[in-house]
Formats: sequence, structure tokens, C-alpha cells
Amino acid sequence: MNGIILTPTKINALFLEEDRYVVPPAVDFSSLPWSDGFHDHNPDTPYLSLSVLNSSFASDTFRLKPGIHLHWLLPAAYRRAFLNSQNGMSHIYCPAPNIWLVRRFSGDGESKEWVVESDVLMPPAYFPHASGSYMPYDSKHGSPPFRMIGRTLALQK
Repeated sequence: MNGIILTPTKINALFLEEDRYVVPPAVDFSSLPWSDGFHDHNPDTPYLSLSVLNSSFASDTFRLKPGIHLHWLLPAAYRRAFLNSQNGMSHIYCPAPNIWLVRRFSGDGESKEWVVESDVLMPPAYFPHASGSYMPYDSKHGSPPFRMIGRTLALQK
């Protein structure tokens, strides 16, 4: 098992049979204004940090699609910083896993598996809220100033 780290992690799962509106992420970079050369997107939104921050008490404005939604916290070993012995000024974090295998077992012995790639940058034209988060991105002219990061792929048997 060269290069493989098994990381047991506590995961919270939410199963939805239908759409559900929930509290949105704290920041939504997809609302930043930009132009593709033909159309202006979000032209009435100022290019300010306040424009992308969601209200702390906003509710029912973000839709989760049917399926299983997972939430996990990195284990403590990946969340602790160590003082850099070279300069004694900066901090170093252990590299965190960026590919996760998620396996669901059911009572009848069947299982289903997914691979979650947490650091994949999706192409600029990819907009729907699928299985990732928007992050700011230094874009070229005509591309949005944000990209979706992360994706989920179902494993076929």
C-alpha cells in the first residue's frame, strides 16, 4: 500500500428523498460580477466582499438535491499546525487526503461506492451546484472569477 493513507473519519450523513432548502454556505463566489464578452453576469452586484457573504441567519435559500449529503471534519492530526523549524515563524500543516473512498452498506448486504475528489477544479463553464463548492479563481478574460472545486464519481461494479 505505497502512498495510501487510511483515515478513519466520523461522518454525518443526511439522506434526502426530495429537494430541501437549507442554510447556504457562508460565502457564494458565484454571485461575483463578470463578463464573458457577450453578456454581463451579475451586473448589479458590486465587486465587494459583502456581495458574496451570505447572512449568518439566512435560511432556506440553498437547495440540496435528493441523495446522500455527507459532512465530515478532518481528523485532528490534519488540523494541527507545527512550527517551522527552519525559520521558527511560519506554521506547517500535514498534507490532508484529497481523494476519499466512500462506501455505503445496506442491510441486505449490498454496497455502493463513490470517490470524492476534494481538490479537482472544474472547467469554467461548469456552473450547477452539483457536489462541490465555489472558490475564487484568477480567471482569464471572458471566464468567471470563480470555479467549482470538488467532485463525486460513482464507482461501477
